[in-house]
Amino acid sequence: MKNKMATAALAGLALVAAGVWAQEAKTVSSGKDLYTKKCGSCHGKLGEGVPKMATMLKTTIRDLRKISVNADTLTAWKKITVEGKKKMPAFKTKLSAAEIDSSLAHMQLLAKTSAKEAKPAATDSAADAKAVEKK
Repeated sequence: MKNKMATAALAGLALVAAGVWAQEAKTVSSGKDLYTKKCGSCHGKLGEGVPKMATMLKTTIRDLRKISVNADTLTAWKKITVEGKKKMPAFKTKLSAAEIDSSLAHMQLLAKTSAKEAKPAATDSAADAKAVEKK
């Protein structure tokens, strides 16, 4: 009897874990789609920035993959995405909070993937967050 209860409990936990994993995968997937549709034309498919857009907008579009991502950076990215800044439009009326979070999760994934592949030199995360705020 105890074995059946333990097995049932483990099966229930496995189902819950699978559901959480599926939801996270869906969030990142929809974040990728949103990023591609709403951000990619300026920031590039991989976050590299599109030089032609920078020239057209007469601004600099930083390579997101070269920004050290930490809590301060994520806060700055969210604020800029919601409120806009200089040439960057505000998305508070164009996307839901969940969609913004999802696209930011994809941006963070791009930065982490890039960091693993390129292994950039150590950067000052606080300086990176301030530079994001200035843009």
